[in-house]
Amino acid sequence: MNIWTLDKDISIKHLLLLLTHQFGDNAFELESISENEKSIRVNKRGDSTLSVYIFTYGQKENHYGVHLEYPDLIETNLSNTLDVYDNINYVSLCGLLQVHLDVNPM
Repeated sequence: MNIWTLDKDISIKHLLLLLTHQFGDNAFELESISENEKSIRVNKRGDSTLSVYIFTYGQKENHYGVHLEYPDLIETNLSNTLDVYDNINYVSLCGLLQVHLDVNPM
């Protein structure tokens, strides 16, 4: 997906460029449709049930809000399970992506 053709704020495009440089072009899958121009959802490659919603609205400059989203946990009757982080820096975001989406830096 061409980052520059996305209908997203420059803060999200900049983040996607950094992540592509850090993890490579095929580290995860992007969902092109998102609720806000200052947000994006990335999925684990080949498993769209594991995703990360990243946003810059309401955050400090060069910081991110993150929702780590998990598949529904049927056996425990939990659905839409997620972990929420606010105002994390890029290094922390990369650490979360590495663990949650099982991606490694190049």
